[in-house]
Amino acid sequence: MNNIIFAIFISFVNNVDNISARVAFSVKGIYISNRVNLLISLITLILTGAATFLGQMATGFFDQTISSFISMLLFVGMGVWIVLDTLLKVDKKKARKNQLLKVIESPEEADTNDSKDIDLVEAIVLGVALSINNISGGFAAGMMGLNFILVGVSSAVFNYIALWAGNYLTEIIVKLKLGMKATFVSGILLIAFGVCQLFI
Repeated sequence: MNNIIFAIFISFVNNVDNISARVAFSVKGIYISNRVNLLISLITLILTGAATFLGQMATGFFDQTISSFISMLLFVGMGVWIVLDTLLKVDKKKARKNQLLKVIESPEEADTNDSKDIDLVEAIVLGVALSINNISGGFAAGMMGLNFILVGVSSAVFNYIALWAGNYLTEIIVKLKLGMKATFVSGILLIAFGVCQLFI
């Protein structure tokens, strides 16, 4: 039961910052269809599941204590990176030639042709960009011994919900500035969880 709770918690925290991405799309008038959302979630499922599986395999080279410590470092590192990225707000005007890097930094850049609609090719790039947290988080979850199917599926579900909710809650999220707050809180939760899982 604990493994199920941990998998759901990690998946939730890894995807809650996607709310900010969805708000950015809505503010720019960019539409994400259910079909595109499903494709993005499928990419999340595959990448997260694969990362978790690799994390499980990596535990074969270490004892449980070292595996837990590495997992802690990954979660804390992700959390610190998210918090600092939120607080420092790195200058986004710097030119980047790589489209994936641009989308990772500003998800709304996925709409390369400025059509106000994310097509399937753009969805693939966006799906990979939004899965970065899930890849590192999935690997760390695998080193905790969590099931890769469970982590992959729950991550895909939360990813879909986060992007879908943005279609209807953007006005509220923008008014209350919940997008950046959610990202910041997700970073803090990852740090706390990373430390706490050492003692579980």
